[in-house]
Amino acid sequence: ERAAVDFADALKAAPDSWPRISRLTTELMVGDSLLASGDIPAAKEQIRRIERTWPGMQGTELLQAQVALLEGRSGEAAGRMASIAEANPDNVRLQYLLIDALVKSGNITRATELLERRVAAEPEAAEARNALADLYMQQGRPDRVIDLLGEIADEDILDRDESGELLASARV
Repeated sequence: ERAAVDFADALKAAPDSWPRISRLTTELMVGDSLLASGDIPAAKEQIRRIERTWPGMQGTELLQAQVALLEGRSGEAAGRMASIAEANPDNVRLQYLLIDALVKSGNITRATELLERRVAAEPEAAEARNALADLYMQQGRPDRVIDLLGEIADEDILDRDESGELLASARV
């Protein structure tokens, strides 16, 4: 909560000559800080405030998607995030937010596809490999887990505990 107050204070203290992009970014950071602190009603009000001043911004769409996810409307969150993530394919944070929303909404197939792309683009990303292996297990595909994790099990790329458990489960 303190971060949101600090950002709001910075906005109040900023001179009129402060660049618009800095102002907008700070407004978005207020909303993000409110979400991080769990104050969803205040975050929704902040989103409305931003929308009045700067309608149609991707940043507010992302904040709205995060609110939807926190309120259990994962299908709506995935829908809102999809276009943002597709427009920013190199933004790993957005990709993982979309994957999380897809998994929570039950769209395991699409989440798996995105994680497969993530692993192909960044083979050393242990988090992506483990998440993908977990989705393969949920889909009853231990063979894919073995293919994914078995090839690099002897390297230091993977988190030994999580990867080892996934690999052992797949082999059983």
